[in-house]
Amino acid sequence: MKCDVCQTKIPIGSRECPNCGYKVRNDTTQVYDASGTTHEHIKTPKIKPRKKVQGLDVVVRKEKQTRIKNIVTAVITIISVLSIVFGSIVIPFLSDYFSDESSSYKTYDDMTFTDMIDEGLDQNNTISDIQEYAISLKEFLIEQEIEEIDENEYCSTFDDQLTANYNISGYKNDIRYSVEITFNSDQGLSSQGLTISHNSDKSMRKDGMAFSKEDVNPIGDYLNIPDIYDIFENSRLKMTKDKDEENRYVYSDYEDLSIYLSEQYYERENPYYFNYYSVQLRNN
Repeated sequence: MKCDVCQTKIPIGSRECPNCGYKVRNDTTQVYDASGTTHEHIKTPKIKPRKKVQGLDVVVRKEKQTRIKNIVTAVITIISVLSIVFGSIVIPFLSDYFSDESSSYKTYDDMTFTDMIDEGLDQNNTISDIQEYAISLKEFLIEQEIEEIDENEYCSTFDDQLTANYNISGYKNDIRYSVEITFNSDQGLSSQGLTISHNSDKSMRKDGMAFSKEDVNPIGDYLNIPDIYDIFENSRLKMTKDKDEENRYVYSDYEDLSIYLSEQYYERENPYYFNYYSVQLRNN
């Protein structure tokens, strides 16, 4: 089976990814999929170095932000893949299905949404609808003072169902906000979620969260996830130590919402905490 976070192959019998350390939950069924590649078709300006934040050196912080972006993108992609899988009957044999040369799964790695429409590959206005949503979402986030905007879009088909994913991310007060939406040709908007991540010299478990209700609740309301600040706050209070990782605390819940929080302490030249918050809503 593969890691839900980085897609590294996990040895048989192991409950932890040898690459990123993610623990495989006993009640989680692994999904084998090949849609973990995002398409950064929209060019954006390079991030300019900023002033020293919370005692961290500017150069070191910039390198850490690059690592954060890679981790967050991988996790968001995995969550999106999970959100488009339909049920417990399909999940057990996805791996065998995808390994079959006759599989009907296909990705469009080199095509933007506009390319898909121009090639006549849109189904039930799926791509037209997600484009319209994406434009509105971007305008909204800019109004929320999210800066350094970065956008990714990608499509795939499975058993004649078209799925389109759009991710937009940016920074506010040195905190990275990322919104992911998924549309498919059967039901339109199938999932939406918010992921927040940042480095800090303080523990969110002990010192609280670095963002406010005013920062996140409007985004949650836009995504039809009301009181998202309270969701994060209540989850933060339930975090427990990772028994397999001394410097990591986590909390997860995959009932009505997919919720995952993680805090990991790194002891380096400039010690810091990497804080990660994610909420995903699946529209069944």
